[in-house]
Amino acid sequence: MKKYKINKGPKKTFKISKSDIQRHKNFNKLMLQYDEVTKRPQIPLYKNKKLFLFLIIISLVAYLVYKEVQKEDSAQKEQNIEQKVQEKKIPNKTQNY
Repeated sequence: MKKYKINKGPKKTFKISKSDIQRHKNFNKLMLQYDEVTKRPQIPLYKNKKLFLFLIIISLVAYLVYKEVQKEDSAQKEQNIEQKVQEKKIPNKTQNY
């Protein structure tokens, strides 16, 4: 089976009139699009109030979740230690047998 199709016929040419070319020449619009792509935004991140507030709220929520998980982990570790101590309960030497 052939993977490629090779056209050996004459090439098709397109006829473009000078009026079509002149109609699509808009260099000011092209420069504006170029500037939007290449230049950084006018307002820095820390000056955009909505985005800055959103980032602070997200970081605060992440911090609170981290602290809560840390508390749960420490409580779980303490519970595991208490269970191990109860399993290996050593009798007092002061008790009389």
